[in-house]
Amino acid sequence: TFKVPNTRGFNIPNNFRFMQLVDGIDMQASTLGVPLGNAIGPTELDIQSIEVTPGAASALYGMNAINGMSNLITRNPFTSQGLSIFQRTGLNHVDGEDHSPAVLTETAIRYAKAFNDKFAFKINASYLQAVDWISDTRLDQNPNNRNTANPAYPVLSGENNTVYDGWNKYGDDALQLSNTVSITGLKIDGLSNRTLAVARTGYWEKDLVDPKVDNVKLDGSLYYKINATTQLSYSYRLGKMDGLFQRGNKIKLDNVIVQNHQVELKGSHFTFKAYSSSENSGDSYNVKPLADNLDLYSGGSASVWGAKYKAALNSFMTAKGDTSLRTEYLAEATRYAREHADASRVVPGTERFDRVKDSIIKINNWDIRSSAIPDAPLTGGAALVQKSNLYHAEGQWDLTN
Repeated sequence: TFKVPNTRGFNIPNNFRFMQLVDGIDMQASTLGVPLGNAIGPTELDIQSIEVTPGAASALYGMNAINGMSNLITRNPFTSQGLSIFQRTGLNHVDGEDHSPAVLTETAIRYAKAFNDKFAFKINASYLQAVDWISDTRLDQNPNNRNTANPAYPVLSGENNTVYDGWNKYGDDALQLSNTVSITGLKIDGLSNRTLAVARTGYWEKDLVDPKVDNVKLDGSLYYKINATTQLSYSYRLGKMDGLFQRGNKIKLDNVIVQNHQVELKGSHFTFKAYSSSENSGDSYNVKPLADNLDLYSGGSASVWGAKYKAALNSFMTAKGDTSLRTEYLAEATRYAREHADASRVVPGTERFDRVKDSIIKINNWDIRSSAIPDAPLTGGAALVQKSNLYHAEGQWDLTN
């Protein structure tokens, strides 16, 4: 989804401290602090050359260029005129395993025209649409966690691990202890005051995000030659992005709009430019707090959910005619307890799930209700609300001659 150059092996779409410029203009989303790939940059039709600095470029471009810099140089309408059309089509999900086969399509158009060698303009438009890869790895992130979470009960291992932390699952983060509940005061194998560590159930990523990706890009530029060596130009860029963005958590980008205005005066020995960038995150949301708050909304707080879990364990024990839980059926008992503690849990694919999810992703506060916020909702939210503006001006003078 995000086309990003990489020069120092970090291999992540964020590309922290690597500047992505277009004609010397920083393309980062100002609040996120990183570019959203090439979501607002030029199309392939309008790229003349690419300048890459594979190491620190902070002396000229500032501290955000520690890992390097790329500068996409666009085509000048005085020298590159006419109409160009570009079409790319592909197919992914061909195995039909996680999603039915889906078409990837990208269309771009460029038109440029010059008049009397004094005035010129160009316009570009492109649209990309696809279905992203489905992240659905079921691997336990830390299978050894069972050895420290419930070391006295080896039976709670593998598929019976009560602190299972699925790779592409959210809300079950036992590895960081953020979604772990301690079930205390149990009697197991005749021993009193036993404790079990249990992770909340959570939700799979594929049930929380739409894999559809689309990117609309529009830009237009006006050029005026003041004399043979001096040129004045104005450019406007707009990018709209829907997709999935990876940071510490995954962010579902929905109706994100980034805009850029640029004015540049360029001579044979000097350059002066000023630009502004605006960002609106639209209906975007953070996947991790969405899962946490879905569990909080339908299953209750950790203490409430834990009480249900404990009561179900004791009910299972009573049904067995015992006064103490026994190791031989402890795994079965924990499965039974989870099922009953999750009885009111909203289930993906239902109208209730969609309704609750929609309400949570519209709430900006990611935390659960606090007594300091009397009118806060029962749970926190997941909305990523970012509306920002960046203004920048710079000048350079070449003293070579």
